[in-house]
Amino acid sequence: MAQEKEKESNKPNKDVVIEVRDVVVGFGDHIVLDHVDLDVYRGEILGFVGGSGAGKSVLLRTIIGLMPKRDGKIAVLGTDMAAVTDAERRAIERRWGVLFQQGALFSSLTVKENLQFPVREYLDLSQKLLDEMAVAKLGMVGLEPSVCEKFPAEL
Repeated sequence: MAQEKEKESNKPNKDVVIEVRDVVVGFGDHIVLDHVDLDVYRGEILGFVGGSGAGKSVLLRTIIGLMPKRDGKIAVLGTDMAAVTDAERRAIERRWGVLFQQGALFSSLTVKENLQFPVREYLDLSQKLLDEMAVAKLGMVGLEPSVCEKFPAEL
């Protein structure tokens, strides 16, 4: 009982802002996350350390919805992310910030989709204008329009 109270007193606040329960994620037959549980509390700073391929990025990408989970539950700010509408998801996503190592692109999106992502989040522009903007940005850095349809790993 004393150990439980000590654990509670070490938590910045009892508010759980990210709750991961029994989450399973894999690629084909390879399971990367096998029934993972995690709580992140309001005000807490958390770092993940581990070898390459241990599942650090997979866990974070799954929490923010870039990778699908096979099983389990992920709740952010008390909301089950599997049960939200698109509008509810966007409202929650506007409350977090994500910075990938070395400013990397989203590996699951094409170059064009990566370029359009931040603009699409905040502006209501036509697809035609978004496509023209992507081609223009590629041209600014000396890349051909054909790069638009490639994935980051293909660059």
